[in-house]
Amino acid sequence: MSDKELPGFDEGKQYGSRWVAKLATKADIKNLRRWEEFYETRGDNTHQELGDGESGAFSAAEHLFYVLEPENEGSDPLAQEFWEYAAAPYTKDKITASFVEGFVVGALEARGQK
Repeated sequence: MSDKELPGFDEGKQYGSRWVAKLATKADIKNLRRWEEFYETRGDNTHQELGDGESGAFSAAEHLFYVLEPENEGSDPLAQEFWEYAAAPYTKDKITASFVEGFVVGALEARGQK
């Protein structure tokens, strides 16, 4: 199954597009590209590798926040704040890995990076 067929991908893509138009910096785009290049090497199972925080230390939502803001790695309150703003009404705890993947794709496409 392709990631694009997973629930949350298309919605994440819309939110990523909106976020990048309002808030993203050049450093954010660079970090998103690094994220995407890293996970592109893993094929169609990125959502499985990232998981949703059930078996790993961080959820996919937290992981992406820490990629965008490495100086804040481990700060759950800041990750929560980022996702409340970037994906309202969703909170970090409700965001799936497929949503995060869509978020990255939407942001990069909106900036002409894909």
